[in-house]
Amino acid sequence: MKKFIHAVEFDLKTNNWYAALALSLTFPDVCGRLEAPDEAVGKRYVKWYDRFMLAKYSMNNGPHNHVFLSGQDCYLLRCTYLHEGGGSIVGKSKAVLDHFHFISPPGNNRTYHKIQRDKVLLLQVDVFCRDMVEGVKEWERLTATDPDIILRKSELLKIHDASGSFSI
Repeated sequence: MKKFIHAVEFDLKTNNWYAALALSLTFPDVCGRLEAPDEAVGKRYVKWYDRFMLAKYSMNNGPHNHVFLSGQDCYLLRCTYLHEGGGSIVGKSKAVLDHFHFISPPGNNRTYHKIQRDKVLLLQVDVFCRDMVEGVKEWERLTATDPDIILRKSELLKIHDASGSFSI
């Protein structure tokens, strides 16, 4: 997972927002599969997101709890972005939101994140990606000694250095 995390962090440093977002949106897929490979993809994605991200994307305001980004809506965003390049989930099953607007960091130590108007959610791409990275790091701390997860991690894609030794 460290190589995936480093890739997102590098993309954020180099303002490669689209790549950082794409990889960040796959984290719940990867972690979910490592933990529960036999569970349906959407179910394990939402389950992982709800465990490691939902608290960051909810606001408890007295007797009311407002969810800015649910696990289901994040999964639908992941599907539409990774499969179609889109940011709209209008008409998708079980969607609460309709559109996502991602913005780059505005500078001057300002943050515009988790701003919702009707069914449109504005997210600052670097903050969202860093939140996902933190979710993965927390997940790794909790699963670090699980032998099944350790074994499945060894099966993750590796990009080998062509200048070093490698075998096919």
